[in-house]
Amino acid sequence: AETICELEKENYKLKHALANIENKIAHEKEKYLKLAEYEAETICNLEKENYKLTDSLNTAENNLQEEKKKYKFLQKERELFDTKLHEAISEVKNNALEEAQSLLAETRNNVLNLENENANLRAQDHLQLVAAAESDYDLLIKAELNNLTESRRHSQANTDNVNEDEDEVFVNTLTPLELDMNNRENSGLEAGTP
Repeated sequence: AETICELEKENYKLKHALANIENKIAHEKEKYLKLAEYEAETICNLEKENYKLTDSLNTAENNLQEEKKKYKFLQKERELFDTKLHEAISEVKNNALEEAQSLLAETRNNVLNLENENANLRAQDHLQLVAAAESDYDLLIKAELNNLTESRRHSQANTDNVNEDEDEVFVNTLTPLELDMNNRENSGLEAGTP
């Protein structure tokens, strides 16, 4: 009976210890379950975020690929435009240079023609002036000679009885032009005499 009593005490202690262990296990199990739920929820949220980030990354990569294609297309367009622009600029320069050269040549020809015409006109004017001057001078000389001839005729008719001193006074009253004409007449007469 005493052994049975001790065994029952031991049994009770063991049952009580087992109950404590089971309570601790249940408590720990509950804690672990809560922790597992929290971790599962966290994992689920992380997976959702990961999915969103993956989707955003895929979208960004697709956009990047499209932007690269657009950039390559724009780069080719720019190169083509630059080529056309350089060709147009060189063509315009060549055309402008050719036009400028043709205008310069035409202007030079015009200047040479104008200079030739100017020289011809000057020569014609000079010839006309010389001819006009000679004819005018001849007319003036003829008029002066006629005047002198008339004045001499009148003076000889009026001064038949005048002495030599008065003839000198008459000569002194002649104008320089009349004196020049007289000298020419006298030199012409002298040259005409043998």
